[in-house]
Amino acid sequence: MTIYFVLPDFYHNFKLNYFLYQLTMEKQTTPFKHPVRFNAASGTFPFSLWNGQYNCVDGAIYDGKLFPLFRDYSCFRDINMPVRLNCSNSCLDDFMFDDEHMNTILRVNENINNYIEASNLKLIDYISEHYPKYKFVFSDNADIINELTPEMINTLAEFDQLDKIKIPFKYAKDFDFLKEIKHRQKMEIVVNSLCPITCPSYNECKIISDEAQTNYSKTNPFFGCYKNNDYIWNTNNTISLDDINDKYLPLGFNHFSFAPLPNIQLYNKIIYYFSYFFQPEEIVKMMKLFNDEAGIFQ
Repeated sequence: MTIYFVLPDFYHNFKLNYFLYQLTMEKQTTPFKHPVRFNAASGTFPFSLWNGQYNCVDGAIYDGKLFPLFRDYSCFRDINMPVRLNCSNSCLDDFMFDDEHMNTILRVNENINNYIEASNLKLIDYISEHYPKYKFVFSDNADIINELTPEMINTLAEFDQLDKIKIPFKYAKDFDFLKEIKHRQKMEIVVNSLCPITCPSYNECKIISDEAQTNYSKTNPFFGCYKNNDYIWNTNNTISLDDINDKYLPLGFNHFSFAPLPNIQLYNKIIYYFSYFFQPEEIVKMMKLFNDEAGIFQ
């Protein structure tokens, strides 16, 4: 069974994401530890009211000549790699749905390939009515407000409107929980949770962040625990490709995604993804190929 992945940070990681996407489109399976496909790149826009991911703000992109490119994300237009717009802010009220900035972003990106990730069913209804070409992913951010039990997830899975449903990260390794889930190929699991599963402050931290987004905050309100780069190598928070092949595929789960990696230099991201996906003996060759195609190290 093929393992499907959604890659994060569709703007800053464009060259890296496209390189990985292209490898699987060309059916180059040799370098990979297991058969994989990359079926979308996710991300957010600076100062976006509906933004529900990590608040990675880059004013230089928002202001000036680069903003139009960023707004309509034209660098993906010619390669047909689906884009997932994260609109999963858990603190949205109905009156925020007519936000001009986000409606402009949705209008220029609307096509049958692209996705919206949302945690608010009313927002999904609003987008469906005004931009009917989008597909939808129900975000695990919804768990912050109403706990996503197996019963609730199974009910949501019956909605044709939802293409995927994300399993809350705290249950990603809870196999008793996962075994209660039906329609497992409609589920998606994050493989690199940035926060410890036992973190007692997760909900509070996330709500503070989402509230900051509704105020177009230019600062990152997180408590700072994730800023230690050591989390990227924390195997307790990571589901490896071997784990997926050995434990998740037999249960019928084959859709996964990566959380964005804020404050991590591109070189370290490259090492992280290449080590995650590629056979150890293939990593140096893939680094050279990536450099030849993308010119990252020149």
